Amino acid sequence: MSGHKEQVRKTGFWQGLHRSIKPDWMFGFVTLIGVGLTVASFVDPEQIKVAEVSLWVRLGAMLPLLLLLSYCATLMAALDRRWTEEYHFQLMANGAIIGVITAVFANMIWLLFVDTLGSLTPNNLIGMIMIGWGLGYFFYRFRGLG
Repeated sequence: MSGHKEQVRKTGFWQGLHRSIKPDWMFGFVTLIGVGLTVASFVDPEQIKVAEVSLWVRLGAMLPLLLLLSYCATLMAALDRRWTEEYHFQLMANGAIIGVITAVFANMIWLLFVDTLGSLTPNNLIGMIMIGWGLGYFFYRFRGLG
């Protein structure tokens, strides 16, 4: 029985914390940060830093980092799914998918005009993902999941 009480206490704390953050405010903030990051990266004159190490060193650094971060993100998503109401989890998950799809297609379209508009930087792409995630969240929030 104490295990059940502990479970209820944890659920109450996590859901209370989640409700106090208010996903609408959080995603509004994420969208604004994405806009700020995108604008700031357009005005930064030194956007590209050339590495002085070999491709293999960079791949050796990138692959373990991606594996570790993907694993951590998977654990956090599992916690979110476990302790968050299903509706809010679906809003966040669908918004994230929309954010990635938006950034991919925006990048592909941007490449058609790269001679005129210049190249996108990694910060531009991160900003586009954040903006797309926030907008996707709000589109689903107003339209519904069905």
